[in-house]
Amino acid sequence: MKNIFGNISELPLVSVYTCVYNMADTIKRACESVYKQTYPNIEHIIVNDGSKDNVLEFLSEYKKTAPYPVHIFNKSNGGKHTALNVAWQAANGQFMILLDADDELLPKCIEFLIKTYFSLSKKDKQKMWCIHGRYEDQLGNFVGDYYPENINFLKEKKKKKTARKIKGDKVGLQKSEVLKQYSFPTPELVTFVYESYIWSQINSHYSTYYTNEIVAVCHLENNNSITRAPINSQICANKAWFLREKIKNNFDSFKIILKYGIFFNLTDKNFRKKYPYFVSVKLSGKIKAILLYPISFILAKILSVKWKIVNK
Repeated sequence: MKNIFGNISELPLVSVYTCVYNMADTIKRACESVYKQTYPNIEHIIVNDGSKDNVLEFLSEYKKTAPYPVHIFNKSNGGKHTALNVAWQAANGQFMILLDADDELLPKCIEFLIKTYFSLSKKDKQKMWCIHGRYEDQLGNFVGDYYPENINFLKEKKKKKTARKIKGDKVGLQKSEVLKQYSFPTPELVTFVYESYIWSQINSHYSTYYTNEIVAVCHLENNNSITRAPINSQICANKAWFLREKIKNNFDSFKIILKYGIFFNLTDKNFRKKYPYFVSVKLSGKIKAILLYPISFILAKILSVKWKIVNK
């Protein structure tokens, strides 16, 4: 790690955090990318979410040899969202950055994001909770859509609306003091809570600074798509719960209620008993739910055949 910053003690500590589950074949690449960072004041928080492979063998050696603090936390398998809760509370840095176990940071990733943050005015720094960078795939292709060049000069409401339409994963330098105020819920019968559950809450109170700078690499499969697990009733339950929460928070458009109805009808009877279909607190939402239920039921039946989902 080349120190181009002078006195490390004067630089804010950045906590890179990684959640790992059976990723022994890729975690080495991710850790090596942390080692190669040009920004010198870092620590690496790694949460092992009950891995059953030999990932801990590598992590133990990595902790001994890394020239920066490496903190490893072991827990029983509970899903990435529960591992993120552990990582956020364990982080010591003023800033955090998420590194998935199958991705890698480019050498100047943290340096660029830190410099971008400190280039902002005092007023902007106070309202910002995150600085976004972008991914390329292993072939060097930009992942997703580009942000408009003027996005950071738009009025806040329009800026957020524009950003929501931009496809593709982003890399975020996040303020720890903000992130530590939040945690993922651990609902029964749900094994995964989407990260946007937290991001949307934070974004309703804070601002984000957007860049198109490529700062990380995500490794895609040969079919040029990120690896996806086969769709089953558990995945549908996770999605249904997430959409249910959105509806409870007044995001009750026809599109969201229709999607919710489809995934709800693809879950098993235990989920449907625990989380009844009707959830909207508004009369308009309840009417939409009644009108759309027959359509969502039929679509769910069609998709259950296509996806080979057997509900009981």
